[in-house]
Amino acid sequence: MSQFEFFMGFYSLLLGLAVAELLLSFGNLVRAARQPRWGVITPLLGLNIFVQLVASFADAWMKLKGVSIDFAGITAPSLIGVSFFAAAIMVTPRDAGEWPSLDDYYFARGRWAVAALISVSMLTIAFLEIGSGRVGRYLPVAQVAYVVINTAVVGSLLVAFFSRRPRFVAAGLAVASAIVIALYATPLDINELIVRLLQR
Repeated sequence: MSQFEFFMGFYSLLLGLAVAELLLSFGNLVRAARQPRWGVITPLLGLNIFVQLVASFADAWMKLKGVSIDFAGITAPSLIGVSFFAAAIMVTPRDAGEWPSLDDYYFARGRWAVAALISVSMLTIAFLEIGSGRVGRYLPVAQVAYVVINTAVVGSLLVAFFSRRPRFVAAGLAVASAIVIALYATPLDINELIVRLLQR
């Protein structure tokens, strides 16, 4: 077994626990005898967590083939996995019957799941992208595109975290999800699109 295979086994376990917790959270919510009003915030937050989990796994597969199995090499990925798990735990209330609506829960507790997602983004940017020197090898115009894309994602999550208006929270989560889906799950190459616009 190579170092990378060992790492992916470890990282897959961390992300798999987060996926399992996310599904369990929504499963318990669906089975609850007393159903709160769902709204759109919590489903969008669950979608965002799932989308970012899948993207993080894809990122690890594509970008971490040279990872070293030591404290420095696995600390940041471990913190990312823990942050995802924290987000999955916080996305829904443990006892749905205590909350009249999931929007109420979000503003009281659930928005800390967004804080965990912001931590994921910042850790990924700081340690796996900039810290590894990966971004430094981009062409200057591609570096600008990288900044634009990540600013949009993190900015959207910050709107969702700080806003007290449900429609702004929902919009922030929807935009962040749409950007990540466009980057990882569609033929659309946002990075290339921004590079072309900047070169005009």
